[in-house]
Amino acid sequence: MQEYKLYIDGKFCDAEGGKTADSINPATEQPWARIARASRGDTQRAIQAARTAFDIVLRSKSSFGVRLNAVLELMDIESATGNRVAFERRRAEGEASRPRMPPSMLADFYYKSGVGLARFGQIARARDLLLAGQEHSETYRLNTWYFRFEHTVANLSGCEIREPDPALTEAREQPPAIREVAIGLRDFALQAT
Repeated sequence: MQEYKLYIDGKFCDAEGGKTADSINPATEQPWARIARASRGDTQRAIQAARTAFDIVLRSKSSFGVRLNAVLELMDIESATGNRVAFERRRAEGEASRPRMPPSMLADFYYKSGVGLARFGQIARARDLLLAGQEHSETYRLNTWYFRFEHTVANLSGCEIREPDPALTEAREQPPAIREVAIGLRDFALQAT
């Protein structure tokens, strides 16, 4: 039986505590491989390694497209891990680069921005971005993106809609640095309660 380890920070490694699980072949209902079971610590190490790798790309002399793709991936990581301040920072970086994005990258930006906003309960803003992405995808005949947007918008109907945060509304009228601090303070206050 084959064994598979975790791949974290450019190296294959065992899971913390050495936990494994058998992967079952659905056709034979027999185990075909043993895989490492990642712990919370393993997951955090992998996320940190991904952030570090993307930050290295951002500081490199790579092309605009490569650096911007790293921004979009970091934005997605930050929303998935619940880091609202970092998500908004990366989203603002992406927003500033929108005019230079090729069509498929702009679709990716709309999608990751919309999904990220939905993760933070900003359903109306998320829907607007996802619908804009769907329209963009239709214009540029990006069929796979079009259907992804369509499916995601349909799934937003059951999500909890939160009222826009007044602190964020006021902060949007401020310079980016002040807006970032306002968002951070608001998030800190929410976590403290």
